[in-house]
Amino acid sequence: MRIQSTIAKSATIIGAAAVSLGATAFVGATNFSLGYFLGTVLMLSAVIFCVRTFRGIDEHIEPARAWWRMTSRPLAGYLLGALFLAEVSWIAAGYVEPQGGVALVTGLVVNSVLSVAYLHSSLRLSRNARKAAA
Repeated sequence: MRIQSTIAKSATIIGAAAVSLGATAFVGATNFSLGYFLGTVLMLSAVIFCVRTFRGIDEHIEPARAWWRMTSRPLAGYLLGALFLAEVSWIAAGYVEPQGGVALVTGLVVNSVLSVAYLHSSLRLSRNARKAAA
């Protein structure tokens, strides 16, 4: 399955966010740390699904993406990398307080890995674009 339509991508992201936030709120009402952990795991699952199924207009649909490729274009990866890095910064600074060791570590590790993955992907896409232009 590959998703190229902007509307379908938007609906997928909104649906994944609703499920993640809903599960976080529902479980977090009784156990905040468990709810935060569950929300982080669901968000990670949604990102993995989107990275493997979304395709840009300039991408081939059939072959699998390279293991390192997170987005179709570098700018999107730079923005998402910065977003996940901001989340890491907020958690580390104490603005987002998971109130539990496992939730705190999970949030820091997952957001750090996603930030590095998106930034790495964009750096490689940028480098490949420069090579192709030369």
